[in-house]
Amino acid sequence: MRKILTTCFLTTVSLAFSPLILVSANNVNGNQQELKQTNRRNPNEIPFKVCGESNTWKRPTAAEQRKHLQSLSRYSPAEIEQLGGNYWKFNIFSFINYPGGSGSFDLINRTGLWQLKNPTRPVRCDNYIAELNAKKIAGVWVFSHKIVNIEWVGGRYVMQVKQTKQGAQVIQFPRRETLQTLPLTVVNQNGKKVAVLAD
Repeated sequence: MRKILTTCFLTTVSLAFSPLILVSANNVNGNQQELKQTNRRNPNEIPFKVCGESNTWKRPTAAEQRKHLQSLSRYSPAEIEQLGGNYWKFNIFSFINYPGGSGSFDLINRTGLWQLKNPTRPVRCDNYIAELNAKKIAGVWVFSHKIVNIEWVGGRYVMQVKQTKQGAQVIQFPRRETLQTLPLTVVNQNGKKVAVLAD
């Protein structure tokens, strides 16, 4: 079962960490042009790439999550009872380091993203791991929200999101700093902060 899930992670589920994201050159060029136009309108706006998304994904039920974790023979009874701990509770996750194959496997399973099917890949996100570890980019997973925009305000990335009933997005954006902790604040359209779990 673990082998099957790992393969799924490398090919479809791991939207952020897999370099195997393919789209046509026309779509890539169009997206880059759109980002350039956005930057000209607002120099503080941070362009971002949607590396993968689903408009239909929902977190599994607690019973489904518990059964899935039990099937992996990887987690202790206490871990299974927690369903995934904080990974199960949060909807926004930020990354500035690649967690490795084992860490990524845990993320997929503890968040409930293992249930994701047929995600779309709007743009190429090549060299993701190398650029992430080199502090050139940051990665964000967003559940039950859609990203509206990201701005650089007072030395912080301020990401505005819109709440949705379902869905998931995995994005990356260029960094303007090299801090050990990503200075990211996420707010909804009413300006209320949304909790973020950082790596």
